[in-house]
Formats: sequence, structure tokens, C-alpha cells
Amino acid sequence: MSEIVIPKLNNNDVDYVITEWLVDDGAYVEAETPVAIIETSKASHDLLAPESGVLSRLLPASSDCVAGDVAARLFATAAERDMALASSRPEPARDAEGSAAPDRATPTAEADDLLLTDAARELAERMAVPTERLRALGRRLIRAHDVERLVGAAGASPGLPPEAGPRPGPAGNGAHAAVPGPGEADPSTRAGSTIALSRNQRAVAQVVATSRATIPTAYLVLKVQADAAYDLRRRNLAAGGRPIGPPALLIKAVADAFPRFPAFFGTLLPDGRRLAVPASPHVGVTIDVGAGLFVPVIHDAAARSLEEVAEALADFRSKARTGSFKDADLTDGAITVTLHDYTDVVTAVPIVFPGQVAALALGGTATEPLVKADGQVVGRRSFHLGLAYDHRVVNGRDAVLFLKDVKASIESPDRLQAPAERPADTTERRS
Repeated sequence: MSEIVIPKLNNNDVDYVITEWLVDDGAYVEAETPVAIIETSKASHDLLAPESGVLSRLLPASSDCVAGDVAARLFATAAERDMALASSRPEPARDAEGSAAPDRATPTAEADDLLLTDAARELAERMAVPTERLRALGRRLIRAHDVERLVGAAGASPGLPPEAGPRPGPAGNGAHAAVPGPGEADPSTRAGSTIALSRNQRAVAQVVATSRATIPTAYLVLKVQADAAYDLRRRNLAAGGRPIGPPALLIKAVADAFPRFPAFFGTLLPDGRRLAVPASPHVGVTIDVGAGLFVPVIHDAAARSLEEVAEALADFRSKARTGSFKDADLTDGAITVTLHDYTDVVTAVPIVFPGQVAALALGGTATEPLVKADGQVVGRRSFHLGLAYDHRVVNGRDAVLFLKDVKASIESPDRLQAPAERPADTTERRS
């Protein structure tokens, strides 16, 4: 007999949800077969059978779990499984007269295949959230934080009134308004009420708190001239290509700087004296389309063309809207690019993710007047580029050189058109 144990899937979540079993209880499975799907706050993950055997589930679908929980067991034969089940089956409970009490199985699905975790069901019943409001979310699986957000949107008071159904959308066409995020105003939220943080936001909070408590960061910002970048975008569109903006250029410029500045992509080892440097510059990028903050990773970014980087960004935005990220999309980041490229945003101070050394912040593009030598006044576009870095690993001089290298690439974007050569194998360097 062997066990199928819930693995640690990421550094952002404490608990997960088993959303679906892919193999029937009692069925024979081959080694490395996906037997269940686990959801974190940001992605779905296949739970694999470590070896071949007959499956015996221990955790039901829609149940919460943590790393280290035993989700199922594998037996050599069906007879061995039956014997184990028989020996572990408890005596039935008895009522006051000694008769066997009926089993009380908590249902896990509604009639229309709406699936609620036990915690979500309990909260929905306690707060009197109508089923139609849960169904209006458009999700098959409803978790406790989904109910919390609905409660917060409706005023966060126990016993929601029966008429508190979906609100018309802004166009008044009956579309359901999106549930606000933690920083979004909702006209139905009364003064003095509380707004529950989503599971995604709680995971963000954990990363931010860990970063602030453990990484002594310094910050640097430079101004980057953007006219050449926008000229490249115009030429690419005229040639029928994909639009390439500052985010794609920044990611590519950062990745191309890896051979010259490997320390910015490293991980400080526990002894505090060595830095583990990856084989390739995997660049994480913040994506937030209103459904929570995600940090997917463009793997081998230096080996990709600018168009491939832009295509990856478009794919990430689509996955953020649909909530379809896989764990492979969100792992292995060596450095992070944070996008704050909204109008009027001058700069932002990014969080250095635990396990990384640096993070860059892209500000919004602004047009400023430039007086030429002949006295003519023209408009010139620019944006601010910020760098937060772990001062245990990097000093100010190197930070300036790294950021100026990235700036030079963006201001001369034609040198980023070709994929860079793949860097050498993983090495360790002293900090």
C-alpha cells in the first residue's frame, strides 16, 4: 500500500481544494496517471499517482486540503483494498434506543451541477445567500471566498434579504455586475460593514508581508525615452505584425541583460553567502485584469522574439480573465516585472518576491515638451522605470548599471528583435 499525498504547490497558498476526482474510487491506475485536480488561489494542478495500484479515495471532491494531507491510497489488488476498508470501517452510531443511526452524508453538488465546498455551503446557508446568486458567478466550483465576496458586495450583513439578487450591469441590460475586488468601491456596501478579502488577495498579502519582513530592499528609478519603442510598434503594425508595447520590450530587455548581470536573477541561499543562479532568465510579469493579481512566468524569455513575448502577454491576459492558469505558468520566476503602465502613473515601488533578488516597475507613458536646437517645440514620450533590489546581494552601483543597460535596450529596440543565445548552465556565485 502507498499513499497519494498533497504536494506543496506554491509559496502563496496555505490550503487548496480538490475540485474533481478523475478516476473512480476502486479503479486501477497506472503510475504517473492524473487522478484528481487541485486548485490553488491562482491555478489548477494535476494530482498524480506515484505508482500503479487500486485507488481508494480518502478526501471527497470539493474538500479543502493542505500540503502533506493524504488524499488517497493505492493498493496492489482490489481484495487488499476491500480488506483495508473493512478493517477501518467504524461501528455505526447508535441512537438512544440502540438502533443504528442513519448516515449523514453532506452533499457536494447542487441539482444543476453547482459544486460547493463544505465551508462555502456552511457560509452560504448561514448568510442566506440565494442559490441563484451563486449560480450567477458562472463557476462550477464555489469556494468560501466566493461566498465571502458576495456577502461583502451585498452589505456584509447576516441574513441577506431574499430580493438581494444579481444587480443589473451598467448598461441596464440585465447583465450581472462584477463582484468588486478588495480595493473597488461598491455602492451597495453600507458604511460600517466589512469587506472580506478573497483567497487570491490573502495569498498576495502573505507574499507582501514575507517580502517586507525578510528582504532589505533599496530602490532606484530612471527615465526612459519611449519614442523609438512606439516607432517600432507602429512599424510592426504596418507590417501586419502583433503590437509590441513597452511591457514586451521591458521583459525582453531584462532577459537579454542576464549574461551581463546574473546576480539580479539569483536566489540567495540559506547560508547568506552564496547565490544560486538559474540556467535561463525566466521573467515573471504581473497581470491583473480585475480578477485578482497573477504573476505568470515567461520561461526562457531571452530565447524568445519580441513577438513571442507579446503573444505570451496576450495569452496571460486571456488566462487571467478565464482563471485558466496552470501551475506551470506560475513557477520558476527568477525576476519580476510589475506593470503599472496606466495614464498618469509616474512610478511604483515593486515588491521583491521571496526567493528573488530584484523586481522592476514600469510606469505610465507621458508626453513632455522638448525644445530642439532650432527652437522648435516637439512632444517627446517617456516613462519611468523603477528597480527594487535586495541590498544584501546588490549594491547601488550595480543596480544603476543594470537599469541603464535595460534602458539602453528599450531606447534602441531594434537590438532586441533577434532572440538572444541561450545562457550557460546553472552556476553558483558568491554574493
